[in-house]
Amino acid sequence: MTSITELWFILNRRARIEGFILLLFMVLGAVFEAVSIGLVMPFIAVLKEPELIFKLPAARTLFSFLNIHEPRQTLTALGLGLIGIFVIKSGYLVLLYRWLFRYIFATQVWLGEQLLTGFLNAPYTFHLQRNSAELMKVMTESVQRFTAGFLLTLLTVLVEIMI
Repeated sequence: MTSITELWFILNRRARIEGFILLLFMVLGAVFEAVSIGLVMPFIAVLKEPELIFKLPAARTLFSFLNIHEPRQTLTALGLGLIGIFVIKSGYLVLLYRWLFRYIFATQVWLGEQLLTGFLNAPYTFHLQRNSAELMKVMTESVQRFTAGFLLTLLTVLVEIMI
């Protein structure tokens, strides 16, 4: 819990809001994952017994609307629908992870700028006592460790828990 409090303190308001919105979209991605995986078993059941699908009133209405009456056409339509759902889910997840990594890298840049500004605003005696190469190394390593090691891991674990 203290890590979350520290994260709240470190991130600015914009990053917190964007992180929360990103987390909500990750929940939607978890729902897509669960739905797409959950549809595989019913599809396999329909493959074994194609007449099962016509026992559902909603499916009967949909297939009569699509003018599908044969089991072979039903299996083709269901297979294409399942493939379509997986394509939509995969496209969504690609865009979600693109946004996630942009968020992580933008946070990394912002934190690096904040640390560099702090170093540059330090008194002259601070710079006399320390090697500038070591300061840069500490800055880049700590920002990298925070964003890639903590923030990305936290968001990934939260998504996996949701799934």
